[in-house]
Amino acid sequence: MSDLLIGIVGLTVFFGIFIIGVVAYVKLLMWVYYDANARNMNGTLIVILVMLFQLIPGLLVYLVLRKPIRNFGYQNSRNSQLWKSSLKYYGILGVCLLMASLISVFAMMK
Repeated sequence: MSDLLIGIVGLTVFFGIFIIGVVAYVKLLMWVYYDANARNMNGTLIVILVMLFQLIPGLLVYLVLRKPIRNFGYQNSRNSQLWKSSLKYYGILGVCLLMASLISVFAMMK
């Protein structure tokens, strides 16, 4: 019975981690889209390129190559703050991964 309970908790944690990761990924891509559009770049093309280059390398290339912003009103808008909320989700994702690893260590000890 305890193995079944550990399996259910493990699957729940796995799917929770998966959902949080997808939400963080989508929010970060939304920020890239809005940021690129605010800088008079093709947001859709930039998002596709960031996705093709596996988020982190693509995001770094975008941050280096993006145009300077002309509309300073964008910097305080809700869309410009999306990256902060996606970082919160990545923090939650890290905590969930730590919990999952502790659960797996606990399960192996039995």
